[in-house]
This record gives sequence, C-alpha cells and structure tokens, in this order.
Amino acid sequence: MNHNLHHVFLGRFRFKRSVSCPSFSCEGQSFFEELSSGTSSYFEEGFYNLDGKKQPFYQKRYFQFYPSHLLILKEDQSILHRFSLKAIIQFPLKVSHTHVCSEDLYRCDLVVEGFDKFSMNYNVRGRSKSYEILISYERIN
Repeated sequence: MNHNLHHVFLGRFRFKRSVSCPSFSCEGQSFFEELSSGTSSYFEEGFYNLDGKKQPFYQKRYFQFYPSHLLILKEDQSILHRFSLKAIIQFPLKVSHTHVCSEDLYRCDLVVEGFDKFSMNYNVRGRSKSYEILISYERIN
C-alpha cells in the first residue's frame, strides 16, 4: 500500500464541481473514512439549484490503495478508475485513467497537490457527448 497517498484520502473535504455543458456547478462536503488497511469509503453530499429549487445530491465510492495502483470503485464495488502509481509518491502527483462506457470515452486526471488539496478533471467524449467536469477538493480542519 502507498501510505503517503492513502493519508490524503482520509477526513473531511469541501468540494466544488463544475460541468461545462450544460453549464452547471454544485458544492458540498465529502467524507473519507478508513474501512480497513488500504481501503477508504468516500461519501459526498450537497445541494444544487435546478429551476429555482434546491435539490440534494449524494454519491458513494470506495478507494483501494496498492503499491502500484489506486482503484476507485463504484458503490456496487465495480471498478470505476484504475490509476497506475510510482513506488515513491511525491506531490504534486498527476495520474490519469481512461475508460470506455458504451460509445463514450471518459478520461479522468487526478491531481494531488498535497495532503489538503486535490482535484479530479473529467473529459467526456462520445457521439452525443462532449463536456468536461472539474472537481476541486480542500480539506476541512
């Protein structure tokens, strides 16, 4: 397990998510909790405005840390992202993963600035999709 990276993904964070098309943004809090050695659960919640009404949202993921890679799993425990890692983690760290879902291509860049700040940037392309999602996280002390 890569201990340096694992410690980044523990605790509470404030996040902001921006979507390029349709133009949309939301904010909330996320919580990382260690479940076992090398595995953390991730839960996010927040609100966004839609047609003048405040709507709640939430999402659950799992992060699994290995010496050579980081897995992000969906709530059903299926793999969402697999990031390859170097033996020694130094900040800033930038890793990428691309996967195909049906006819769409999803590229995710994970950028870890340090123990208190990271971001995930998605580039989504397909026959009827073309947008970007930027999510920035800052630790809440």
